[in-house]
Amino acid sequence: MLEWHDFVEQLLSEESSFDGISLSFDGTAHSVGVPPIIKASVLILDKMITHQGKFNILVFPERIQSIFIFTLIKLLHNIAEGKIERAYDPEAFKPGEKLKLGNAVVEFVGIEDEKNERRMKIKVADLTISAPIEYFPLFQLTNTQRRLSPYEKYVVEKKKIEGLVSHLTADEKFLKMLADYRTHMDSSIVSMTSVINAKELLSTCKLCGRDIKSILLVGQADYEGNVKNVGAGQLGGVPAVVLASDLYAIAALADQGHPIQSIIIDGSNANILLSQMDALDNLMRLGVPITCVTDIVNSFDLQPFLDRQFNVWRWDETSITDHLYDVNPLSSDRKIKHCAKREVEYLVSDGNEISIAIRKLYFHRGETQTLSVQMLKLFDKLFSLAFVALHETVPFNDDQLIRPKLILDECSSILAGEKNYLASKTYDDYSTIISCLKKVFIKGYPLPKHDALATRLRSEKYKSICIIVPERSDKKHVQEYWQMWCRRQRLITQVYVLYPAEYYPALTTQFSATVVVGWLKRAIMRKILYGFNTQTYTILLYDYEKRWKNYDTKKWNSALDSLQNRKTIERSFATDKLHVSTSRFVPPEPVPADTPKADEFAEIEVVLRENKYRQYVANGGQKAANETAEAIPVNYVGGYLAFYRTGHKVISATNIIMNDADKIDAVLPEQLKMGDFVVVRETAKDLIREMADVILARSGKAGLREMAGKWKEALKIETLFYSDDEIYQHLQGAGCTKGYQAVRGWIHDDDVIAPQSRQDLEHIASATGSGVLKELLDQIYDAAQTVRSAHIQAGKVLSMHLKSRIVEALKECEDIEPFNIWEPIEMQVEGIGTVRILKIIDIGAPVTVDIADTNRLIDEE
Repeated sequence: MLEWHDFVEQLLSEESSFDGISLSFDGTAHSVGVPPIIKASVLILDKMITHQGKFNILVFPERIQSIFIFTLIKLLHNIAEGKIERAYDPEAFKPGEKLKLGNAVVEFVGIEDEKNERRMKIKVADLTISAPIEYFPLFQLTNTQRRLSPYEKYVVEKKKIEGLVSHLTADEKFLKMLADYRTHMDSSIVSMTSVINAKELLSTCKLCGRDIKSILLVGQADYEGNVKNVGAGQLGGVPAVVLASDLYAIAALADQGHPIQSIIIDGSNANILLSQMDALDNLMRLGVPITCVTDIVNSFDLQPFLDRQFNVWRWDETSITDHLYDVNPLSSDRKIKHCAKREVEYLVSDGNEISIAIRKLYFHRGETQTLSVQMLKLFDKLFSLAFVALHETVPFNDDQLIRPKLILDECSSILAGEKNYLASKTYDDYSTIISCLKKVFIKGYPLPKHDALATRLRSEKYKSICIIVPERSDKKHVQEYWQMWCRRQRLITQVYVLYPAEYYPALTTQFSATVVVGWLKRAIMRKILYGFNTQTYTILLYDYEKRWKNYDTKKWNSALDSLQNRKTIERSFATDKLHVSTSRFVPPEPVPADTPKADEFAEIEVVLRENKYRQYVANGGQKAANETAEAIPVNYVGGYLAFYRTGHKVISATNIIMNDADKIDAVLPEQLKMGDFVVVRETAKDLIREMADVILARSGKAGLREMAGKWKEALKIETLFYSDDEIYQHLQGAGCTKGYQAVRGWIHDDDVIAPQSRQDLEHIASATGSGVLKELLDQIYDAAQTVRSAHIQAGKVLSMHLKSRIVEALKECEDIEPFNIWEPIEMQVEGIGTVRILKIIDIGAPVTVDIADTNRLIDEE
């Protein structure tokens, strides 16, 4: 029986085509070899495809570098192994085509027979050259408009290329071969990823000191399946790798007949992928390998892939061995090590009055729905103060105590006024809560989390720590306190304090340990604990918070079950001659006895959101109508509130503000997070849709949206007589091969302009028996393509407006940083009017609200 550690060592010792390849990033002279985890992954994936099937998932500890390097090395491997073949054939050149040799441009004249040999003719600026085909070097196809080069330049470039060969190492010869054949590949690896990020990495990464784009032809697919080159130069031919921003672009690429060898999907945004499952279903029918690659923190939501029988391999603490890290200075290497050696310690203290207040407030959460608006206000204020106390590690100063004292006095007054309308236990419990919080918010109150953190700092003597505090905390005050405390204790510890959104992209080498001041929201804790920015984590908890931790970790352990790896080992690695031990891949730990059955944290959030909405209604907001909808409540700076229905796309400017990106993102409400920047209007109108309509109207095509939507009218009529399941069965009977979720999207998702393919419209026409749809099918399909194009153009125009306006607004703010923007940014958009860019300060779990109050901005003031 071969132990897993030895199997990995044996795997890494196998000879491969990329063993001598070196990589360098960001223009630095320092280069690194192919990371061993990447080599192991490429070889493991080959085994999985051979033994388990073509559809697989790879999960790394780190995302950006790992996915990029994996895609690159997988590409080189596929070329070296002949999975992507070189297809240089001068006989296929067409007379008049331009060809390149280095920087020289020539024109192909033709092939002719002379004295029993095939001769090739090319034309330069000043003469025509004829010679046996084998005498010519390899030419690259080009679409350049440059003039033909003179013979002298052609000769110089030819000698330059021929003179290199004798001085090249084996690996350099491999790269030269790739460069020679870069416009002569027979198929492409298609990578669905962030095209902007991929282009940036391509521009900064070198292979053996050479620019990647001088070795490989890289293309980019648009939504119609057209491919253009990435970067300078006008080369033609089939790119070795094609970048695509979504699965629909890949589906369009396939429809155009582009030869696809395999597909690699960046699976780090599961919510976006979820809306593209119909395109994935189509791509799976191509019969080519499809690999979803992601990192651990984004691998909790892979169910749509698992439902489609994708196999999984996870690199985690059970599968990473010491052969896989400490080999290079890349941040991905450090995250791999942190993942393998991660230590998480929970320091649980008695919360005393704080835990009592939280426990009693949670007990009365459901009762608030039957109480007065005044009691709702009291409940909100008390919970807000309790959470401040819950996350505080620094003794309160006089200024910090003024507001809590006023709030608690107000709460005492509200409770006294409501006493006659409350059950005695309710009144007594609220009295106890107020009394507990009054004890907490006095000068000199001993915070147990302060003492727990102080003890830890004394014992560990860290060189540096990062303390993570909630968004509303005063991080400057916390940092100054603990830095001064360390100096008084004669500790050399450097203290950093960050909000979660600041911590996620932090450098992995900066901190010796990470301290979290309490159990924050599940999504936040997941990003912190599985981001692997440090090896050591300390979570400060009060006794009541432990329940929340237990509930969330139970969910995570189930999603990260390492038995998936055991199945892959047994199916793909074991042979008659080789038995690999799976003893280290064990079932999840048993659930602790004090784990709640319900998500208490989420329940609290729901109550607070519902209370806020009820207060809004009571203060003159729109009264409930007959029709309601489930929506996600989002609180913005400036006293604004919004309820977004599932499926409604929200325009995010976060990447423009935080990462200086060039385009906005249209995201689903469940993808939003605290600290994001959203573009909103007071109306419920879709901003991109409205801009697209302006574009259509200006070009005399205002009626095309109505034409493009006639397919949906046929489906809407069907919903009057049949359920979604029955409609899906009717479509299947008509020959439709789309999945159930895709069909539900057609029926219910207003953002779907039209199905991707004309054949889908034919199936809908057949299943519904719509004569109008059958008669106008071509016009509807063409109209949908035009409307879709207008949406894309609208997104670009809006991105341009936002980019320029945000830059202006931030300049006006002088020293204000994005993290400290607490007022709306107003801007004018041509043809639309005033829009606001608002920062999210809170997001809640879904609540049921009046449908008239969804997908629009509400002023709480």
